[in-house]
Amino acid sequence: MAAEPGEQNGQLAGDLAVDTAWNLVHYRSTDGTAWALYWNGSQWTQATLGSSANVAGHLSVDSVWHNVYYRGTDGQMWVYYVGGGHWLQTQLSATANIGSAVTADTGGLIYYASSADNSAWAEYWTGRAWSQTSLGVTPILTNSTFLYSHAVPIAIDSAGRCQVIYVSGNVWTSAILETGGSNLAGGLSAIPSAGLIFAIRTDSSLAVFVP
Repeated sequence: MAAEPGEQNGQLAGDLAVDTAWNLVHYRSTDGTAWALYWNGSQWTQATLGSSANVAGHLSVDSVWHNVYYRGTDGQMWVYYVGGGHWLQTQLSATANIGSAVTADTGGLIYYASSADNSAWAEYWTGRAWSQTSLGVTPILTNSTFLYSHAVPIAIDSAGRCQVIYVSGNVWTSAILETGGSNLAGGLSAIPSAGLIFAIRTDSSLAVFVP
């Protein structure tokens, strides 16, 4: 079996994020930039998205608009986007509090955990500009978040339980998902069509939430 491209050049540093529409696998490179891995019809190929080497981690992809969001080395929210046939970079946030759990929602929201206190925040498009806001909810997030459906982020809190953050009226709030599970450590993923949510426990066993 031939070596995979990432093994050939040894530049893969982590933070894999998949664009399911364009079939691109984005990742953070050891050179501080984001790269794309793709099938060109005959072999796997890698290409840098280029520009400033300021990618610190937590890549997340919006598979509708194909934007690649990430935490910059300056603690700000940045994005790679396609303009004029080229990948471009720009800073979205004004407050340098981007922590972990960056998760893009195709509806124009990017959720993340604040680097100040791990509380839930969002970066969003107002129609004129990008803005940041605290979601005003108490769950303390771990470094693992999965966006289950539009505008409903699901996260593991500091007590090892699964919580859902949602809008009730005009206010963001949160609730324990079912019993919340116990001793959850991360690995959140889901099969939305079946309503199944999965998480890994601290003892490496699998927890499954069912409708």
